[in-house]
Amino acid sequence: MPVNMEDYTRLLETMVEQQKIHIQSQDARILEQEQAIAQLRALVDELRLLKSGLEETLEEFKRQLFGTKSEKTK
Repeated sequence: MPVNMEDYTRLLETMVEQQKIHIQSQDARILEQEQAIAQLRALVDELRLLKSGLEETLEEFKRQLFGTKSEKTK
């Protein structure tokens, strides 16, 4: 425990500096996470478009394979 006011002041200044450093590192982490989230959202959008296109292609194939043209009629 600090004995005089100068020691106490230095201790408090040290604690404040450590907190500033901690806040800066947290800010950097938050920024990285926000960037990762944005990239993942873009990827999800791309995958949704791809899925939609594949479902459309699948439906077309089903129509070609099982549609009335594929059945033999007399």
